[in-house]
Parts: sequence; C-alpha cells; structure tokens
Amino acid sequence: MTLPNGKSQYDIVEVRFKNSRKGFYRNAKNLSLNVGDIVVVEASPGKDVGVVSIVGELARIQVQK
Repeated sequence: MTLPNGKSQYDIVEVRFKNSRKGFYRNAKNLSLNVGDIVVVEASPGKDVGVVSIVGELARIQVQK
C-alpha cells in the first residue's frame, strides 16, 4: 500500500502473545494485516501464535519508544 507523498506503509507490526508478552515483527511478505488478526511467527525454538495489536504508523511510534 502506498501512502500520500509516495511513502510506503510501515512494515513492522506489534504482536501480543499470552501472558501479556509483546514483540515487534517485520511483515516481510507484505501481508494485509489488521489489528486482531491471528498470526504465526518464528520463535526460538519453533513458532508462536499471537494476535496483531498495532500496525502502520502507530507501530512506528511504538518501535521508536
């Protein structure tokens, strides 16, 4: 998706896991992700299931904090 002024949508999303753990992940495949989507991410070891909690420019702000 292209935003005004030719900018691309931020490709990092925040994912919430059980026990209030959160992490930031790159949307490398440019999937159309929305808040509330269930995703599977690479973890150490294996994979983990979580829920997308922040996308787009809000994720950019959170990463900068």
